[in-house]
Amino acid sequence: MPTEPTGVIADLHGHSRLSDGWNRPAELVTVQARAGVELVSLTDHDTLTGTAAAAARAAELGLSYVVGVEITAAPVRHDNHLLAHGVRADDPDLAALLATNRRIWRRDALAARAALREAGLTVPDSAAYDDGDALVMPHSVARDVIRTGRATHPQVWQVINDALARQPPEAYAGMPEPVEIAEVVHHAGGLLVWAHPGRSRSPERMRAVLPLLDAIEVHTPRHDSHATAEWAALCAETGIPSCTGRDHHGYPRYQPPPVPLDARYMERLADRIVRPDGPVPPARSAVGVDGRADQGGAA
Repeated sequence: MPTEPTGVIADLHGHSRLSDGWNRPAELVTVQARAGVELVSLTDHDTLTGTAAAAARAAELGLSYVVGVEITAAPVRHDNHLLAHGVRADDPDLAALLATNRRIWRRDALAARAALREAGLTVPDSAAYDDGDALVMPHSVARDVIRTGRATHPQVWQVINDALARQPPEAYAGMPEPVEIAEVVHHAGGLLVWAHPGRSRSPERMRAVLPLLDAIEVHTPRHDSHATAEWAALCAETGIPSCTGRDHHGYPRYQPPPVPLDARYMERLADRIVRPDGPVPPARSAVGVDGRADQGGAA
């Protein structure tokens, strides 16, 4: 079944500094709006903390918004990621799943911070390190060190990668399997999208959720032309809609999606979209599922 474009330019995959991006949630939405995007979703890793700030800014700028999150699937560091769009932010099973992943990220981040300091590099202090519910990632630790201007990206990641290689297998116990994530997302009223499938280091494991997918992220900067064609062909073969997402982290210069959103996925999203002339998501969405009030993009 061929992809049917809607004419709507939608970026349904982006990150703020509340996970591993460099911009505040509202700043990311502003960049997207200036580029002509009409429908957006902040999809920070394993947290919904930035939802209220992103949705409010989208409403101010006349953009439509969908609540979103990018969920990490086992095995660790295989780039097996699933986007959840339109979930209920107060769903208890979703809250538990995201909290498990945040605990895993935290252990890695603390190991990375210790190794960087042992290597003589300055790691700026952050309140997130002392907040057991906050999301901290090796990527956010790296970002903060690189921002000091005292170390380069390769230098920082060499130290971090060496530290993570020493982590024991039990540090990753509980990281959810793709099928488990699918069940939780659908129970929470959301739609499930395989994010940048061309980057997966264990695609055979992720293919277990093909029958449960609502879309596949085909159009992403993480794919070259060959990968884009490969995953577009799979969508055509299976009838799974395609999805557009820039996976923007604040760099390099933002470019909007090159094609409109697949009409079939837009139809599935329809009743989950917050329109610019409608209300901002209710109060329950103004608090991350980890129970922390939205910080408006504070690191």
